[in-house]
Amino acid sequence: MVLAAILMNYSRAICGFIVDASQVVMLTFVAAIKDAASVGLAESFNLSQLLRFGDTLKPDEGTTTSSQQRLLAIVAAGFMLATMFTVQCVYIVVLIGRMVMIWFLTVLSPLAYVTKVLPATERYASQWWEMFGRYVVVGPMAMFFLWLAMFIAAKSLPSG
Repeated sequence: MVLAAILMNYSRAICGFIVDASQVVMLTFVAAIKDAASVGLAESFNLSQLLRFGDTLKPDEGTTTSSQQRLLAIVAAGFMLATMFTVQCVYIVVLIGRMVMIWFLTVLSPLAYVTKVLPATERYASQWWEMFGRYVVVGPMAMFFLWLAMFIAAKSLPSG
């Protein structure tokens, strides 16, 4: 009980330390993504090449085929841009929700130590730690998968 009283006073600092460690990992991936983001997501996924598809045809080669290929390229590029926009919006919502929940859980962090003392309330402490761990880990995981997608996209581009 004495240990819970002591830890309760430092619960905000303990949460801050855990969140800061998570942020260091997350920002490592963000720094790796920064190069691709500065070029632009459309360029890193090579959408400009897709839009130039059909420009190599000569005007006398049949306008129907040329215009159909051009339309198909524009539709494909539009679909890819819409998908990238949707994924970025989901990332924004997840990261903002993560931030809000971490703030909320940090405010409730003294309860995580107080409820650990009594056997009847011990499950609430376990629930708090499980939820806190989930929201701390989701940021680095999201940035890792975004970095992985950028890395694969950059490596799959033809060189030159």
